Amino acid sequence: MFLLSQIVETDAGEILTVPPGKDEKYRETPIPDRLAKQARTIDDMRDASSDNPIISVTTTQSLRNWIQTAREQLAEQ
Repeated sequence: MFLLSQIVETDAGEILTVPPGKDEKYRETPIPDRLAKQARTIDDMRDASSDNPIISVTTTQSLRNWIQTAREQLAEQ
């Protein structure tokens, strides 16, 4: 699940905070400004509140499939 509220602007740039997962560890990772802007644009264009996920991944296999598709598309380019 990816919520707009998880994107935080810092002095170091945009950061995506990740809810606790395995071992209840807090995680955060830098994300490109372009991705943060796209997420905000999607949120602005939809009717739902920002508490609803922009992207929802229900299984690890779904995530792996998305990554595989992106990898193949990038290899073609």
